[in-house]
Amino acid sequence: MKFPVGFTPPSPNHVCKLKKSIYELRQASRQWYSKLTTALNFKGYTHSLNDYSLFFKETDSSISIVAVYVDDILLTGNDTKELTALKEFLHQEFRIKDLGHLHYFLGMEVLRESHRIDSLHKSPVSCPLDPSARLLAQTGDSIPDSTLYRHLLGKLNYLTHTRSDISYIVQHLSQYMQDSRQPHHNVALCVLRYLLKDPGLGLFMSSSPSYQLPAFCDSDWSTCPNSRKSVSGFYISLGSCRVLWK
Repeated sequence: MKFPVGFTPPSPNHVCKLKKSIYELRQASRQWYSKLTTALNFKGYTHSLNDYSLFFKETDSSISIVAVYVDDILLTGNDTKELTALKEFLHQEFRIKDLGHLHYFLGMEVLRESHRIDSLHKSPVSCPLDPSARLLAQTGDSIPDSTLYRHLLGKLNYLTHTRSDISYIVQHLSQYMQDSRQPHHNVALCVLRYLLKDPGLGLFMSSSPSYQLPAFCDSDWSTCPNSRKSVSGFYISLGSCRVLWK
C-alpha cells in the first residue's frame, strides 16, 4: 500500500492501519459481506438458502426482509418498528444513509401508489419477435465483432428481471452467442427498438392480501429447428403479483 500524496511517514517502517475495507482490495467485498452477515445474525436475521444476499426475520405475525447488493441495502416488511430499529442498529455499526422510500434499485425504477407498486404506465404496442419467425444456426453472414452481440445479450438478460415480455426472445437469441450471425444481430436490434417504444413497461405488484399461487405451463412441441427439442415455459404469480417466469 502506498502512502497518499502529501503525507510523509515518520519512519521508513511506518504502516497505516485500515479502519474499514477499501473498494480496490480484492477481499473487500468478502469482508464486508462477512461483517454485515454477522451484524444481521446478531439481530436475529437468517440468510436464505436460495439466495445468500437475502435475509429475513419472521415471527408469528410479522416478517422483515433485507436484500443486499454490495453496499446497497433494501428493507421491507410489515413490522415498521422492527425496520426502524434495524436501521438505527445498522447506522451505529456502519454509518448508513437512509434514502427513504424505494425509488431506484440496481437500475430499476419503482413507482408507488396507494394500492400498488409498479413501474409501468404504457401498454405494449408491438411484439419483440414475430411468433412465426424461427432463427437458424450457421445461417447468414458472420458478425465482424461478436463481442458486441454478447454484451448486448448480457444487458438484455439482466433486463428480463423486470421485463418478462422479452424473456423468450432473449433466451432464443442466447442460443447463438457462440456463433452469432447477422440475422441474430438484427433481431437483437429489433428488441432494442421494441424496448424504446415501451420504456415504462414493467412489473405490477398489487397490495392485495391474496396468497393464492397460480401457475401456468406450456410447451411448444419440437419447435427448435436445429435440435428439434421442445421449448417450455412457465409462469407463477402470488395473488396478482408475478414472482417467477421462464
